[in-house]
Amino acid sequence: MEKEKKTRCFPRPPFGQKYIIHTLTAGYLAGVAATISVFKLLKK
Repeated sequence: MEKEKKTRCFPRPPFGQKYIIHTLTAGYLAGVAATISVFKLLKK
């Protein structure tokens, strides 16, 4: 029972960390692009 609970609470999908890193970098780049576009609109 304890082993099943541990596996359910902490799943280990393949390439989990890489997927998280890619999503974080994509979100960061999107945020930077959005802020740059907003600053350009405000300057105009």
